[in-house]
Amino acid sequence: MNRRQDRVGTDEPRRDLGRLALGIAVVLGFTAVAILATIVLAAAFDVDFDDLSRDPTSVFKGPEYAGWLSNLVAVVWLVPATCALFTAAVLRSARRSGVPMFLTAGLLGAVMAADDIFLGHEFLDGAIGLPTLVLPVIYGIGVVAFGLVFHRALGLDLLLLALAAVCWTAAVVIVEITARHGQLLPTALKLTGVGFWALLVVRLAFAALRTTPAEPEPEPDPEPAPTRVAEPVRPAPPSPAQSSPAPAPPAPSLADAETQRLPITAPAEPRPGRHARHSRDDDGQHGG
Repeated sequence: MNRRQDRVGTDEPRRDLGRLALGIAVVLGFTAVAILATIVLAAAFDVDFDDLSRDPTSVFKGPEYAGWLSNLVAVVWLVPATCALFTAAVLRSARRSGVPMFLTAGLLGAVMAADDIFLGHEFLDGAIGLPTLVLPVIYGIGVVAFGLVFHRALGLDLLLLALAAVCWTAAVVIVEITARHGQLLPTALKLTGVGFWALLVVRLAFAALRTTPAEPEPEPDPEPAPTRVAEPVRPAPPSPAQSSPAPAPPAPSLADAETQRLPITAPAEPRPGRHARHSRDDDGQHGG
């Protein structure tokens, strides 16, 4: 386990360095692509590069406050798009659910923000004759589809999506009916719809990131238990009953021998000795 932790600790700086190098490469590549695209557009429209790289108020020498509310709406547009895409990346790295919903919300919000900032539907109307109402209708269909597909995950926040859709629809209808842009009511409705959309995405992202579990730290190896040396077993002291010698068993009696069928040996008769023979001889002599 310690070797594995040492290996992970050694590889982590390398991985971090690799991710840092990848991020630097992405930034440099994005800058190169943006500059190249600007050069191509300047050549296509036969304008100077500065006309596309500077702020419109500087190009047309207008007052600095010109279009500040439009810029504010653009900033509010970018907040939910960035938040949704970041949340999708975090959930994907953590292998959590909800990535499709946040990825869809981020892309949908980024496309609508780009259209509003760069005047996409107005540009297509002048370039290829596409009616200005086509793109707003497509965006409305996308918002409705988003609500239908992810209605369970949205829960109560589905109300915010409905309010945003109503505000955007009302703003577009008023502009199309009056054929005037920049009116007070459509602008207020547009900003309100963007605010509801931003609130929806931020609430969902906060709830998703708050419930994302942190990665458990590796547990250290348990220390080996100290080895205990077995103590020699000491014999217990003998009890008083064990210290006294056991009494000898009694000799078996005749009754016990007969009961146990032991052979009983009769006492041997004494053999006549020399004194007895001499006494008999003396009796014979006296009798004779």
